[in-house]
Amino acid sequence: MPRTEKWSLKFDCCVNCGRNDVKHSARGLCLYCYQQETEKRGRGKQRIKYGLASYKLNYEYLYEEYVNKKRSLGDIAKDCDCARQYVYKKMQELNIPLRTHKEARGLAYDRNKISYTITDENGTERLITHGSIQINENFFSSWSNEMAYVLGVVYTDGYLDPTSIRLPRFSVSQKEPELLNKLLDLMDCNARLYRNKNVFNFYINNRGMFDDLINLGLSPRKSKTIEFPNIPQEFVRHFIRGCWDGDGSIFFDQNRLVASYISGSKKFIERLVQELYKVGISKGLSCRVEKGHKRVFLPVTKEMQSKYPDGKFPLVIHEDKRSNAYYIKIQTRENVEKLFHYFYDGVDESMYLSRKYEVFVKGLKLDRKGEKEQLNLDLDF
Repeated sequence: MPRTEKWSLKFDCCVNCGRNDVKHSARGLCLYCYQQETEKRGRGKQRIKYGLASYKLNYEYLYEEYVNKKRSLGDIAKDCDCARQYVYKKMQELNIPLRTHKEARGLAYDRNKISYTITDENGTERLITHGSIQINENFFSSWSNEMAYVLGVVYTDGYLDPTSIRLPRFSVSQKEPELLNKLLDLMDCNARLYRNKNVFNFYINNRGMFDDLINLGLSPRKSKTIEFPNIPQEFVRHFIRGCWDGDGSIFFDQNRLVASYISGSKKFIERLVQELYKVGISKGLSCRVEKGHKRVFLPVTKEMQSKYPDGKFPLVIHEDKRSNAYYIKIQTRENVEKLFHYFYDGVDESMYLSRKYEVFVKGLKLDRKGEKEQLNLDLDF
């Protein structure tokens, strides 16, 4: 009876004998051809005489190779032409302590020994090798525009894992790869992106960088307790832009451009509001809406008059009780324009998310350079 399904993902029949009635084994070969090829590779091999492996695997040899040179049981077994299980047995007999699984995986990772082959939907095979990545390990050790921006994204979309199988690590997740690729470029990092359904992320195992992030105010469970870090004033706007690219949004509400930001930490968003107030992003007299859509302005206290004599007040922080979070909205055109120039004036496109920038440009009817009319902002840069 003829076969109706494909013999393998990549091949319709055995590349050696042309049969497809025998089960596929590997590399396009049927079970019989694969066994024959395996036997050919083993013919003529000079094997160590029986008993020599037992003689060679003494305490001095194993301690030197395994402990001092940090070689694996498999590599030692190849040199002695014996099974890995036999080397393991000799290690136990001689009371040589074995590495933990975490230590063994770390060595294999550093030596690019963790690899596997995957086959995509087109039948193309690709070798995946995991190894140590290259990165600027001192990136978070000193302040710069780039460091402040990346830190802002990590503050919002990052995750710290102190219990990683190899080293403490941090990761960043996004629904689109653009921002992640820009972060990796800024850190001079060649880590690869992973995709889990509709989410992209990268992982960086580095104890020094992990400790730097902890010292900058991050923690493994940060969403509700995070506080605004102590940042030199010249770098604050880059940090806030990174936060906005993570948890902020810019959108149209009935043809009106609106910017909003949400955070699970009230302390964090309170400091954010104060920083925006410093550059003129504020509101007038607050009011409440009563029945009949009547606006009633709340009285201004003496304390408010003394603290804000010009009648401009910080943005109102709203509480979303359903999600246990806090948010702000920037709705007037003047404030949205100020936010745009605060974020993007003099900033290279490698340090912002293009999608949000384009929404700003479209909503404010600017050209791609953000040129329309320059506002007189005191941005301290």
